[in-house]
Amino acid sequence: MSNVKKIKLGSQGLEVSAIGLGCMGMSYAYGPAKPEEEMIGMGELKKLVKEGKIKYIGLSEANPETIRRAHDVHPITAVQLEWSLWTRDAEEEVIPTCR
Repeated sequence: MSNVKKIKLGSQGLEVSAIGLGCMGMSYAYGPAKPEEEMIGMGELKKLVKEGKIKYIGLSEANPETIRRAHDVHPITAVQLEWSLWTRDAEEEVIPTCR
């Protein structure tokens, strides 16, 4: 069995496999969480960007208010959401917020 190099992420010492990329491309914050927990998480992700351990921060299924609060902490690169011919409500607020 080969030894896979591991790197530590964040102040909690989470270990992940280092597969030769040097850093994670993007880390998504998944909700829902309490607003204060969201911003603690965003602060930790911001630290990881500054340390060069991740390049970008994205959100999943976030509402416009969460996107704005998170972007105030650090620029958000991507927002993952359901958007299809049957689910178009993202066009009302989420997509305009992202623009």
